[in-house]
Amino acid sequence: MRNVFVDPALNKNGVGFGKKCEWIVAKTSPETMAAAVGVTGSPMPWREALARAIGGKGVAILGPVDGLCFAVGEPATFRIGKDHLLDDTNLFVRVADAVGREVLFFQSDARAEGFAWLRARPGLVERAFSVVDTHTLADEGPQDEIEEHVRGQRPVPDGEEWWPSEEDVLEMAAGWSVDPWGLDDRPVGDLPCLFAPRT
Repeated sequence: MRNVFVDPALNKNGVGFGKKCEWIVAKTSPETMAAAVGVTGSPMPWREALARAIGGKGVAILGPVDGLCFAVGEPATFRIGKDHLLDDTNLFVRVADAVGREVLFFQSDARAEGFAWLRARPGLVERAFSVVDTHTLADEGPQDEIEEHVRGQRPVPDGEEWWPSEEDVLEMAAGWSVDPWGLDDRPVGDLPCLFAPRT
């Protein structure tokens, strides 16, 4: 299984992500994203900020890349008060309200069998799907063509429930916005980003 690769000698490497983490993505500025998720960050190169975030040390606010900004942390990073966004998907509307436009959320944690994707715009969660450890936590709103395609690629025997994988989460991310794993191919390793340490 691939992990975030950080090689100080290779500035172009170590920039992709999407496994053993969760992230929020929106077309916005780093400052607006940071305010929306309730953190205050300091400038740091993309590679270093991402490595620290995936390592559980805080939140990386990455980008913008093609207008998209990402807030990245280890699984269970993003909370409003004591509740994680997946505990009550309506909390995610507050993030969309703060950004002022559509926001997306993804979680991929094969260790805990936790996978999620959510789409929200100000005032409304349009789609929320979340599972963890054989339990479905959320399945709200209609599936779109992208999700139907992702689910249809792996047939499920009669009487069994479809269960997502890390690759499914990345494919959902690619369909809704961008595959963050593919950012390995982009020369953004030293792009100035923000990092907010865990408090």
